[in-house]
Amino acid sequence: IMMEWREGVEEVVAVNKAEALATIGKRLAQVGEKEAAKQVLEHALRVVARANIQRWTFGKASSLWQIAAGLTQAGEKKWAKQLLERALEVAEGIEVPQDKAWALEEIAAVLTQAGEKERAKEVLKHALKVAEKIWQGIREWRLRGIEEKLARLGQFDEALKVVETIDGMWDKTLALKEIAAVLIQTGKRERAKEVLEHALKVAGRIELTQSKPKALAE
Repeated sequence: IMMEWREGVEEVVAVNKAEALATIGKRLAQVGEKEAAKQVLEHALRVVARANIQRWTFGKASSLWQIAAGLTQAGEKKWAKQLLERALEVAEGIEVPQDKAWALEEIAAVLTQAGEKERAKEVLKHALKVAEKIWQGIREWRLRGIEEKLARLGQFDEALKVVETIDGMWDKTLALKEIAAVLIQTGKRERAKEVLEHALKVAGRIELTQSKPKALAE
């Protein structure tokens, strides 16, 4: 038991270290230090490889997609894509549905950044199927994440379809606002107005009155 506990702790330490390095690498790339960024990201990959993570599958997938995000920033998109495919393979081994859907959603986001939009759409469709197995209270949180990623892919109709599957009026209002925000960012102001009008109607159906101002303000 002590050996298993120690191995579990070592995996957590390795994931935390790899993710910290991935973040530093990404920031270095953002300030133009791409060669230094690649060295740090390579170091992060070595940390993951040496740890031989077997138990914390979500953590391993998370490390890989975060390193891939850094590589994308550093201009190494081909390398990033390969790493994201590895992350997807690892994510398939995640047993908890909410964690699996979350991992798929985040991988899709990095695929979008890497220019792999069609692959990102496929992954988000898979995330939606996984989300069907999640307990309702948590499922709506994950659906909000998925609809936002779809919106950022320009899949506004698909994103709105996902919103319609959200039962809670508060979560639905927030989801609509997220889509409207992306529409505004992409210059689709008229469509954004329509979505916001819908959000106002939905907010009017929130049963707990104290939630209305919060939903509209967030």
